[in-house]
Amino acid sequence: MTQTAETLARIPLFRSLDEDAVRRFDAGCTWRRAGAKEWMFDYGSEGTDLFFVLHGHVRVVLTAAGREVILGDIRDGEFFGELAAIDQQPRSAGILAITDTLAARMPAGVFRRVVHEHPDACDQLLQTLVAQVRTLSNRINEQSNLGVRQRLYAELLRLARAPGNGDGRPVVSPPPTHAELAARVSSHREAITRELNALARGKLIERRRGAIVLLDAGRLRGMVSEPGGAWAASALVRWPRLCSPWLRLLGRQIRGQPLGAERERRPEEQLAALVLDGRNEVPPAPVWDRVAAGQQVARDVGQEADRLVAGRPQIRQAAPVLVVQVALAVVRVDKITRHVLSRV
Repeated sequence: MTQTAETLARIPLFRSLDEDAVRRFDAGCTWRRAGAKEWMFDYGSEGTDLFFVLHGHVRVVLTAAGREVILGDIRDGEFFGELAAIDQQPRSAGILAITDTLAARMPAGVFRRVVHEHPDACDQLLQTLVAQVRTLSNRINEQSNLGVRQRLYAELLRLARAPGNGDGRPVVSPPPTHAELAARVSSHREAITRELNALARGKLIERRRGAIVLLDAGRLRGMVSEPGGAWAASALVRWPRLCSPWLRLLGRQIRGQPLGAERERRPEEQLAALVLDGRNEVPPAPVWDRVAAGQQVARDVGQEADRLVAGRPQIRQAAPVLVVQVALAVVRVDKITRHVLSRV
């Protein structure tokens, strides 16, 4: 149903067109209304029309094996469906209306005329496509090289905007649900809840009504790429039972006492002894079942340690030698794990 009250003149892509050209392209469009939570089209569906959002908010979503991955959001003045309009292939993602949305639906042939006849529109399209490539490249890099918590930090920084009250600290408003953040960083809701709570305890974010405030965006930005330093602080807080044999061993080593001489060593202590002694050999069989999990624990400890120590400076002050020793030990765990896995 065509509604002449609506016009493409409100879309930035058409900013350089005169009124006659806009009216001509308006006539080639139909206007589609979608309610909140309505799918405008699904991943892999047929169709080559392009959509321009006049009012509303839609989300780009991939769904596989029952899980959703959020690729981005599209709001007033932006458009979607350009890939299918260009290459005539099935839709590369699904589009879900987050709020009530009004969009102009333009056939691929009309869109091609816009691009061919108006250089400014062509340049804007190229910039949009380049931005998409850069965004997806960054997402692939994060997914391949960063842990969940680092991906969460990066996503919070991307979503944050400068506040309108002159406070100066970026805010994420409205705050996404934990499930939504999990879909954005390819994780699960429980992990996101845990990490947000840890950020709040570390005074890096503050949750207010209708917003998440980034109290130290610079520090958060640095933590995206930091390997992590204060390993012991994180381990003491989150894995006390796992770390207790390590801490006993390291305490004895610091004091010059023999390792486990008074009794038979537990599997964890056997591995710890190998690592602390610097011996590059395969651990005993009982230890093998714990190696893969131990490697992930070591990686997790390193990624979050600096944040936890930032909220608990007394830990670093109280045990600087132990912090360094545990950090070195976990690094060696990672090395010996790689060696073991290479020999399987």
